[in-house]
Amino acid sequence: MFKKILFATSTTSACDPAARVAFNISNLYKAHITVFHVIEGKGPDDESKTKERIAACYADHFSKTGDHDIKTALGDPCTEILEEVRKSDPGLLVMGVSTGGEAGLEDAIKNTESSFQKIVKASRCPVLIINRPAASFWGTISNVVFATDFSQVSDKAFDFAALLAKKTKCELHIFHAQNVSLTPGSKEFTQNAIEERRREKLGFSKKNMYRKWKASRIIP
Repeated sequence: MFKKILFATSTTSACDPAARVAFNISNLYKAHITVFHVIEGKGPDDESKTKERIAACYADHFSKTGDHDIKTALGDPCTEILEEVRKSDPGLLVMGVSTGGEAGLEDAIKNTESSFQKIVKASRCPVLIINRPAASFWGTISNVVFATDFSQVSDKAFDFAALLAKKTKCELHIFHAQNVSLTPGSKEFTQNAIEERRREKLGFSKKNMYRKWKASRIIP
């Protein structure tokens, strides 16, 4: 499913869960993995030292992984990560949240000017954010939740979610959050009205979704 994985890391402990997942994906699919780190406000002499530090930091992972390399860049993390995505064209970008934990991810999501937001919006490949250690890892996933607003953009996300669920033989859950009112000045929907609108939207997109993926366990 994946031939190239790009793992963008700050080389801090907050990225350790993301490292574990990135290398597990690489091993599962025999994919090439690039560990990428952006150096901010330093000179070229620090690049070789940084690569040595990365090699030591992830030595255990590298010893179990075949095809890999380490890359560094000088500059703004958001700009450099997106440029590396453009140049190397990976099948998946894996990132950790620099502050770590669920609170760190929540803050990054709320901050529309964060590097996290900019990268997710502009990346040419799927972005997997790992914000905490997980009991399971790629290859033992049991559920995939696909959140949709039934837009053309979400169709692309569905293609990926459906392929992922099919490859990992897990359940695909389709989730849609319905606004309680059509416009700010209109009355709130009753529960029956919400259910009716949900059925209309699912009916509109169901033909397209089931045509793309014919597995037996889609759970809307």
